Amino acid sequence: MLMKILGIILPVFRKRKNKARSQAVKKDFVSLEVSYRFCFLAVVLFCLQGLISNLGAIDMLFPDLPTPVSFQAGRSVHLNLSLFWTMIGAMGAAFYFTIQECSLELFSQRLAKLQFWLLLLTVLGILTSLAFGITEGREYLEALWVFKIGVALTLLLFVFNIGATMFKGRCWAQATVLTRVVGSFSLLVLFVPNIFHYNHPTTDDLVRFWVVHMWEEVSFELIGGGLTGALLIYLFKTPAGKIANILYLELALAALSGIFATGHHYYWIGTTKIWIYIGIIFSILQVVPVLLMVYTTIKSVQQLKISTLTGNRAVTLFMLASSLFHHLLGAAALGLFMSVPRINLFFHGTFMTSSHAHLALFGALGFLVLTLCYFILTEEQELALKKLMLSGMAVVILNIGLMVMASALFLAGLLQGYLVRAIGMEFMEVQNMVRPLLFIRAFGGLTYGLGAVLLTWSILPAAWNKLKSKRALTGSQH
Repeated sequence: MLMKILGIILPVFRKRKNKARSQAVKKDFVSLEVSYRFCFLAVVLFCLQGLISNLGAIDMLFPDLPTPVSFQAGRSVHLNLSLFWTMIGAMGAAFYFTIQECSLELFSQRLAKLQFWLLLLTVLGILTSLAFGITEGREYLEALWVFKIGVALTLLLFVFNIGATMFKGRCWAQATVLTRVVGSFSLLVLFVPNIFHYNHPTTDDLVRFWVVHMWEEVSFELIGGGLTGALLIYLFKTPAGKIANILYLELALAALSGIFATGHHYYWIGTTKIWIYIGIIFSILQVVPVLLMVYTTIKSVQQLKISTLTGNRAVTLFMLASSLFHHLLGAAALGLFMSVPRINLFFHGTFMTSSHAHLALFGALGFLVLTLCYFILTEEQELALKKLMLSGMAVVILNIGLMVMASALFLAGLLQGYLVRAIGMEFMEVQNMVRPLLFIRAFGGLTYGLGAVLLTWSILPAAWNKLKSKRALTGSQH
């Protein structure tokens, strides 16, 4: 599917001058500047994640080689950045489409700017402490409690602002807006319990998976669904009614299946046996909302005259296709495969889990957030042909790097599960056997890092110009 759409898109990368855009921005709202800030920061952190993860991988393969980033620090920084840059980008896109769909300024631009600076300081504090090895030792939630309070406050400001904008503009009946607000509120509800400490390890893991699993499978699914729906309406002119029907169904399915499918993480942490049955049943059901959104996107693209999408809009479609491909492969297919109890018994905690995590997180939200940030930061600008080709090539390189990493990790996980847990070979003996696959994984990581740098380089000049022009407009209006 990815290559088919790529074959359609690449010929239209050429820039068509004096051609009117298929749809214009409704109004030049001043508070759109806030969304540009969040998207700009998300792209920068995305690039930083690609660079740091590679330094950590090099330290793991060559522990005697001097490197500025150790594997332990690199891994924790990489994991936290994977959550933060996608969350920040999703916030920027949510601000952008909420302003556009409600046709009014943000409820409070000052609160949004306060949220931005508070979140930036919090993220910098978390990354600095992790770099020095100061952590609480909980995977994905290593940050000190004071920084977790900072994250909770930024989430509270975000939910209040877009919720108040929705009620002020009386646009709560729009499915895309409502789905995003519900998803954003769930981010806060699921995160707050993780500020506290729990003495019992089972309780601690139960609560931890509310972020590690339910942020992606519930909150980000709802936010991502609402943002994808808005993009389909805006870019592909998909009827809003059709999107609404899909989103309301997805809202119900994602909330139900996403919450109870967390049970496939509860199999072996000391919970009762009932979670084995709950986990597999709802993990199967969890695939349905993914398929619904993929089907809607494909139908929207088929009904559109592809030739009308030129320049940066063609790149946007290519990036969206990449998101759908990895979402289906990593989150739906591989996630369902690993959630089967008899399979999970052998492969949980192996490199196969890492393969699933890379594909699922980048497919479900990573590529989608990049798509939205690219669209938002370049929409009103005529990018040079060189920049268009560079961004398209960067997306191809990202896809190649991601697939190489995921494939190598999947094969390494298969060997670990079979040789260590089925046959009973020594762990370190098997680790030496899979070492060549880890080199391949490192090569994929370097390829991915190159794609991240190229994509960031193609976006940031246009993004910076847009920020400056919006600030100038804001100053003149004041």
